This record gives sequence, C-alpha cells and structure tokens, in this order.
Amino acid sequence: MHINLENYNSALNRKIKNFKILLSKHDFPTPKIFPSPIKNFRMRAEFRIWHDDGVAKYAMNYPGQKKVYFLEEFPIASLIINKTMNPLIKMINNCLALKEKLFSVEFLSSGQNKILITLIYHKPLNNDWSLSAERVRRELGVSIIGRSRKKKIVLGDSFVEENIKVKDHSFVFKQPEGCFTQPNLKINKDIMSWLMEIIPNSAKKLDAIELYCGIGNFTMPLSKKFKNVFATEVSKLALETAKENQKLNKINNIKFARLSSKETQEALFGTRNFRRLEGIEIKEYDFNYVVIDPPRSGLDPDTLNLVVNIKNVIYISCNPKSLLEDLEHILKTHKIINLAVFDQFPWTEHLEVGVLMESHTKVQ
Repeated sequence: MHINLENYNSALNRKIKNFKILLSKHDFPTPKIFPSPIKNFRMRAEFRIWHDDGVAKYAMNYPGQKKVYFLEEFPIASLIINKTMNPLIKMINNCLALKEKLFSVEFLSSGQNKILITLIYHKPLNNDWSLSAERVRRELGVSIIGRSRKKKIVLGDSFVEENIKVKDHSFVFKQPEGCFTQPNLKINKDIMSWLMEIIPNSAKKLDAIELYCGIGNFTMPLSKKFKNVFATEVSKLALETAKENQKLNKINNIKFARLSSKETQEALFGTRNFRRLEGIEIKEYDFNYVVIDPPRSGLDPDTLNLVVNIKNVIYISCNPKSLLEDLEHILKTHKIINLAVFDQFPWTEHLEVGVLMESHTKVQ
C-alpha cells in the first residue's frame, strides 16, 4: 500500500465501520475519532538482521508469510530512527565484532530526537565488542545496549526521556529499554488529552485506582484530575520507573504498589494482607473511578469483579474484540457515557478504544 492521505483515510474509515458493527448490539454515543500521522509516527521499531553473503541487512516478514523483505528505511518509524538506520548498518558491516551473530536490532526514540539502540546477539559479548560499540555510540550520538545470553552491556543511557505537554501541563517520562511504552507519540498525547477532558473538575475531590499502570504514562496526567491516585503494576522494572517518573514530575498524590489485578482485588476487598502495601492505608481510599489499560487479552474474571464495583470505569483497550467481551459483563451494571477511537496502529486492522462508563446500579 502506498503511504498517502487518501489511502490512510480509506483504511481508517474501514476500521471505524468495522468497530461500529462490532459494537452494534449496545447503545453507545458517537465516538470521537483521533487520527494518526500517516508516517513517522512510530517511536520504536524492531528488525531481524539477515546475513546475506556476509552482509547484514534489516529484514521483516509480513505476518503469516515466509518471504523476507529487506529494508533501507522504515517510513512509519520516527525521523530519528530513519536517520540512524543506514549509518548504523554501515558501521555494523564494517566491523566483524559488531556484525558476527547479530540477529536483531531494536530502536527506541523520543520526540526530542533521543535514541536508544539495542543489539541482540547469538554469541558472548567481549571487550572487542564493547570498544567497537562505543565508537558507534560516539559517532552517531546514541545510546547502545548489547544483549546476549545472560549478559547486558549498557553504553550511555538505558532509557530515553520523553517530554509531553497536555493541556496546561508538561510531563517528563523516563522510558527504559525492556518496558512497554506507547508506540505512537501523537496518539499517546491524544489519549492523555481525552482522559483529562472526560474527567470533570469535581473529581479533584475524589480518589481513583489505576490498574496496569506501566511506567506511569497515564498515571501522571490522572494525578492532575483526582485527589489521590492508587496505581498498581505487576512488572518490577515498570513500577520502579513509574516511581522515578513521579519524582521527575514532582507529584505527591500517587501511591504505587506491585500487585497483579487479582491481588489488587484481594487487597481492596480485604481478603488478603500484603507486605507490599506497607505504608499504604488502602481502606482510607474511596475509589470513585477505576482506570484500566489491560493487555490485548482483556480483563480476567477477578478484575471484572473489581471493576463493576466502582462507579466510574475508564477502559482503554488495544483490542476491540476483547473489549466487547468485557463489555458484556460491565454493561450489566454500567452504561457508556463517552467513546473515543484512537488510530494507534495505522496501516493495520488494529484500533485503540477509550470508553467511559458510569454505573446505573448501586455499587457495593
């Protein structure tokens, strides 16, 4: 497909039509549509390295196809990723220590044109590799991580720093290698803006709980709308980063805990005590909102049971099909108040969806 505005609009309209058909059995307001830039929107990229007659090349496959496609550029990736791709592969091909048994390259970039490159190998990394990679790091002005079995070498930073302005607020985020980060910077800003628009000013007197908070990407904006935010995440690295991001943003009304969604339910319902909640008086919260951004598989039964017991539900979904399955349960007690569609993944069939729901029955 050619990357042009006409093709993009056609593809987006088709996705929205399919989404409305999927949701047609439910009453829902007209969704607000947030389109994406048609290129250079993706802040991270991952490539196989294909060794063709001794020459390393970036390579990809279409899902379900065996054919290998070689790339010299990647138009959907950020400008800084495209700018770095060719100089990097040339330097790799000119150095055996860098090229030998290299099988994958990952790029993580920021809107401030910072970039972190991860080189992944099927061999041990030695001092020759470190010296060669350091020369690349200095010449390209990047950070580099080398990975092989049970070894990680960091040259420069192990993260990129992202600065995002939403409404009248500016946020800074440390985004480490190995953690999930929102891939589309413009859409990430749109979701943050939508969150801040749909939550009324009166919520500043209320408490909110956020599940699957990750590195605190949505937690920081949410803190500006609520009295207190209690956020949970199961990944240790993501949670440590979220706490760092809280300090970077000088925010003091967030408490984080490393809990799974099931453990969060047990803590809220008082069926189990956790040492990880030491210093957090969870019974002092009066949660009026729950914010959830689950994995593609959607919510498990324990999380669904937690969600329906909170008056207002904000559900951010990267998979409309699993969202629909969860709505079958949530809409027994709640109704859809606001609906938004975010084209997080242009040129694919995937959509990101935001739903605000309000209880129409008395919560327990």
